[in-house]
Amino acid sequence: MQTTTDHFLTTHAGSLPRSDALVALHLAHSRGEPVDKGRLAEAALSSTLDVVRRQADAGIDIGGNGEQARESFFTYV
Repeated sequence: MQTTTDHFLTTHAGSLPRSDALVALHLAHSRGEPVDKGRLAEAALSSTLDVVRRQADAGIDIGGNGEQARESFFTYV
């Protein structure tokens, strides 16, 4: 477990903006259009790495995936 004595640890919970490429792939999938699963996985990974890097750059201590691999929270409710 990560701890500190010099500041409050910060994190982020929930969805973060997705890359345009990932949004387009999620949208096509939700419309029932054929989507290359490898391309979707690659876009989700790339977008995840980007949001984690941006959280680290912003000073977030414990980064999260920002729900990149999910099309939308509402599709899981």
